[in-house]
Amino acid sequence: MPMSPLKPLSQLLKENTGELHGLLAHAARLERATRLLLAALDPPLNQHCRVANIKDSVLVVQADSSAWASKLRFRVAAVLACVQREPGFEKLRAVRVKVRK
Repeated sequence: MPMSPLKPLSQLLKENTGELHGLLAHAARLERATRLLLAALDPPLNQHCRVANIKDSVLVVQADSSAWASKLRFRVAAVLACVQREPGFEKLRAVRVKVRK
C-alpha cells in the first residue's frame, strides 16, 4: 500500500480544529482542577498530589507514593466538596486516588 504524502502542520491543524480545541479545553479544565486540589490540601500533602484526569464524573488524582496516596484518601470527601463548589465541576461524584508510577 502506498504511503500518503505528508501534510503541512498548518493543514493538519485546520483539519483537526475541533479535536485540538477539545484537547485544549480538557487541559485547561485539568489545570483548574489541579489548582483547586492544591488549595484544598495542606502542605506537604499538596506538594505530592496532582490531578491526572477527569473522566465522566470522576476526578482522578495521582500521588507520588502509596504513603501520600493513603494520606490523600483521608481527605477525599473534603477535596470533592471543595472542587464541586466551583462552576463546571458540580457534576463530579467521586475522587479516585492512584499512585504515580
